[in-house]
Amino acid sequence: RVIGQVPAGDGSGAKPSAGLSGVRRVAIPENSDARGSLTWAQAGAHIPFVPRRYFTIAGVPDGMKRGGHAHRTVEQFIVALSGSVVVTLEDAHASLDVMLDSPRTGLFVPAMIWNELRDFAPGTIVLALASGEYDEAEYIRDHADFLARAR
Repeated sequence: RVIGQVPAGDGSGAKPSAGLSGVRRVAIPENSDARGSLTWAQAGAHIPFVPRRYFTIAGVPDGMKRGGHAHRTVEQFIVALSGSVVVTLEDAHASLDVMLDSPRTGLFVPAMIWNELRDFAPGTIVLALASGEYDEAEYIRDHADFLARAR
């Protein structure tokens, strides 16, 4: 496993191919001045889908993990707003660990990619945008079932 070796997006908003190769880092613009820093992203320019839902993850105790599932059709865009987290990504053929530690970098996760978030630094806040509304039937929570479907 390699931490952080994810291709950067081209900024076109084009959807990548399915599979782990579709995972990519996306540079998020930042404007900074004496008042502080502002980061921003737009659907189609930085986020390759129109978000239908967002959620945040915060206050994760030391040693705990979040995620541990794949989505059948929903895509996600994940940003560490503060702190840091390691995102483990997996398809039927490969796995990859990606460190998120800046609000200036987003991680696009296509559908049918197993993802797990771990190694949360104290005070970490994660923002995730999803291409679909919450639907429990959309989740694949059993890893063996995921691998069978991904093959």
